[in-house]
Amino acid sequence: MFTTDPPIYWLTPSMSLLGYTVDDSIGGNGNGIIEPAETVRLWVEFQNIGGDVDSLWLKLRSEDVDVELIDTTTFVGDVQSGDIFDNHFDPFSFALVEQPSDTTIDLVLVMVGSNPSYSDSVELHLTNSIMPVVDESPSSGLKLSFGNFAPNPSRSTFVLKFQLPHDGEVEVEIYDVSGRLVSALSQELTAGNHVISWDGRDTDGRPLPAGVYYARISFCGKMIKPQKLVILR
Repeated sequence: MFTTDPPIYWLTPSMSLLGYTVDDSIGGNGNGIIEPAETVRLWVEFQNIGGDVDSLWLKLRSEDVDVELIDTTTFVGDVQSGDIFDNHFDPFSFALVEQPSDTTIDLVLVMVGSNPSYSDSVELHLTNSIMPVVDESPSSGLKLSFGNFAPNPSRSTFVLKFQLPHDGEVEVEIYDVSGRLVSALSQELTAGNHVISWDGRDTDGRPLPAGVYYARISFCGKMIKPQKLVILR
């Protein structure tokens, strides 16, 4: 049988990892550090830079002997070309059996879909989120260390716990995805343990819309680390 219809070509789906968030505020002590015996939640965000795919599943795998997987699957559904998606309503979860010998936790994200048949995987190497020591007070033993904002995602308030080795100014600036500064906090603090909270509002006190934001943290004018925040409404 012959036909004059043009052939049909399938554009292969292709998932690009945009970022991830870990949180130990429910199954742990909420300090943003992945520690043994804590249950840690994991959110991931992808963009489909290829063709459409139906009934997409995400599965969490690991051959890391220090990792115990708990909740390992999440259903995404149909994903069209260009779509950005995440698992914020069904996070993965895992725990550490013991403290790793290094600072890296090795995970694998497996993606399986249909129409067309699709299977792929992405390696995810989590660096434990406590900041390395960049300053220390010999007399007190205090270190400069910052955890992660938690809970994250959040519908209301984000909390950041940290330790300072000496007195100084801590600055936190919040930016939206376009790079626009939407909120800022600056405080002179003494050496020791501290907690800073952000209520998800802009500089005029208005609640910011749901979405992705970025926190830039600095101490005594030195950049510490950026953090991705997700507001839910």
